Amino acid sequence: MARPKIAAGGVGQAQVTQLTNGKWRARARMRNDSGELVQLRAEGATEDAAREELLSRAKTMTTHTKAIITAESTVQEAAEAWLPTVKVRAENGTLSWSTYENYETTVRLTRAAERHRGTPGQGKRVSVP
Repeated sequence: MARPKIAAGGVGQAQVTQLTNGKWRARARMRNDSGELVQLRAEGATEDAAREELLSRAKTMTTHTKAIITAESTVQEAAEAWLPTVKVRAENGTLSWSTYENYETTVRLTRAAERHRGTPGQGKRVSVP
């Protein structure tokens, strides 16, 4: 029988084993936000500690966003959905705060320039093949 498919941001069933040194190791597969399967491993002094560390590592690899960008989405809608995911990565330590601040500034200034100039096509849907 095939394994159940893991949804984006989801963690599969953890396998926990006791090592010869007395520590516990937890292993599980997860699917990150981009859809890639990733093998996670964590160790702890107890079985529960190993599971907890495994879940903690999984949280740093996902943004838990449910925003859906479609072919009919505007660039502004895409930026508004994307920027919070970048902030979560900065909060988790998988992206530097200065990088997040640069992205946030670029999105904010681009929006302001579009409003100021009345850029043709502002708010129009962008078709993605």
